[in-house]
Amino acid sequence: MPTDATAIVGAFNAPSPQIDTLRFLLKPLAPPKLRELATVLLRDAALVEQLDWVQDRTESGACREAFLLELQATAGSVRAWGIVDRDSQVFVGAVLARQCIDGIELEVLCASAFWGHGICDEVGYPVAEWVEDNTQVDLVPCQ
Repeated sequence: MPTDATAIVGAFNAPSPQIDTLRFLLKPLAPPKLRELATVLLRDAALVEQLDWVQDRTESGACREAFLLELQATAGSVRAWGIVDRDSQVFVGAVLARQCIDGIELEVLCASAFWGHGICDEVGYPVAEWVEDNTQVDLVPCQ
């Protein structure tokens, strides 16, 4: 466990793979595609109500948050996968792996129309396994 004189630094050390589950394809998203998908997802009022990191719940707020995710992905502090339904070939959400002060945070954003179908568990576990296997986390002294 880190002390107050230690910081946890996480770094992704491999390219994001496509991950297949029984019902979904998890496609790695380039930063511009992440922005496009996040803009749509963050306009879903029911979904946004569940996200404490979204301060401005307006349409322009959704655009700003999506742009911020694109910048974070470009900088390498966020990895993202689009959740594509195998049958319909429609994007139903995204999985985000973010570097944070405690290591890596994993979040599944699923459009509210698809809630209650076990999507989060089905897509979250394989991404969590990939993150665990492909993330370098070091404890470094704070200066």
